[in-house]
Amino acid sequence: MLNFIDSKIKAVSVHRVGNKAQDEFYILSDQSLDLDEETEAYLMRFFIDPFHKEPRVYRLSDINSSLDLNEVYYYACRIFDGRYEFLEASKILAQRLYEVSNHPKIKAGEFYTVKFNNVLFEGEEREALALFKVDDNKESYLDANPENGTYKLKIVNGVGVGDIDKAVIILNCEADNGYKVILAENTKSFDDSFWRDEFLQVKLRNDSNFQTEATIRIFKTFVDGLDEVFEVEKMDKIDLLNKAQAYFKNNETFSQEEFEESVIGSEQAIELFRISKANTEDLLDAKIPDEFPLSNAIIKKSKAGFKNMIKLDKNFQISVHGKRELIERGFDEEKGMNYYKVYFENES
Repeated sequence: MLNFIDSKIKAVSVHRVGNKAQDEFYILSDQSLDLDEETEAYLMRFFIDPFHKEPRVYRLSDINSSLDLNEVYYYACRIFDGRYEFLEASKILAQRLYEVSNHPKIKAGEFYTVKFNNVLFEGEEREALALFKVDDNKESYLDANPENGTYKLKIVNGVGVGDIDKAVIILNCEADNGYKVILAENTKSFDDSFWRDEFLQVKLRNDSNFQTEATIRIFKTFVDGLDEVFEVEKMDKIDLLNKAQAYFKNNETFSQEEFEESVIGSEQAIELFRISKANTEDLLDAKIPDEFPLSNAIIKKSKAGFKNMIKLDKNFQISVHGKRELIERGFDEEKGMNYYKVYFENES
């Protein structure tokens, strides 16, 4: 997780970006903000709030095999190495955001460019460049001031901590691979594809976190679709999920061949799993290797997604944690109802 405990804001600029499709325009500031101590403290809270969740790591992607054709990458490089003045680079980035704001539903708003020092991530402190978009959703607040023995109230409009709509942090490391990029995943917009895919042009970093998360997702998709191809009962699906969960928990490295043999077993089902994997790789535009180190953080995070509950009408729930052979499903002709038979040694 990102840690800003020793971080300071080194520079911040704000510009206004309109909606190009609505014939709005942009307004560029002539100078960076001059912050006093109180304002900087508030802005730190404002800027770091979107990044409180465990992040996925992206990278700025190359266009036509050249990273320099990605404008966010190009100007981030020049801000980090001092080849471009911060304010001027922020103006160009604001203009770039304006050019891709061409969907009628994209709201106008303020665009912040922020330079931080000492941002801690994955055990290393780095300089960072952050970009934020705050849409025109300003709320009304009451401002009460004492005057002549009473209070005067006035309504002021503004934004508060938690109101940032789009946020990204670019860490000054792994520049040749498009930097480490942390994209806030808790945006409120109807669609953030213009920000992620058109403005930033990012791709998920193909590391152990990504590979572990993608493989778990692939397996769950595979299990969900089994009954479209095979006759499979609910408890058989749960048994597969339990076996997979045990595999991820008890191994440090994922081996596709070992996983297929110990968890899936059936050759036909293994082929279906491989098809699911290939489809996901095409969707993510990333190759998932047959062997890779497993991420404990992702495994713990995904634990709740391995559903092992069988719900029976509104009367009963059966939680199955293992030993598939000790539970049987049948049909009672006399009652005209399905039933489960469960074998056990002790009751508590």
